[in-house]
Amino acid sequence: MEVILKQDVDNLGFKDDVVSVKNGFGRNYLIPQGFAILATGSAKKDLAEDLRQRAHKEAKMVDAAQRPQKPCAMWNLRSKPRLDSAVSSLEPSPTKTWQIS
Repeated sequence: MEVILKQDVDNLGFKDDVVSVKNGFGRNYLIPQGFAILATGSAKKDLAEDLRQRAHKEAKMVDAAQRPQKPCAMWNLRSKPRLDSAVSSLEPSPTKTWQIS
């Protein structure tokens, strides 16, 4: 019996491997526990399509990581930060007088 592993199984294989096992082991343990699904023709086609899409997505991510990044438009590195407005609100103005009662 051929099954497609849905997760890594010790001494058997890794996720998405198509492995051949004895009928009882597949039917009584792997499939009911959710470790595998039966490897029918349509399941094999679905697996091939998933692997193809995953490879395309990984290649796209690697390409994006190797491409040089543009500086973010939000950060203007040439301008100075404007802290004077925040600091002036914390200091008392010279025209105010403080009264102690």
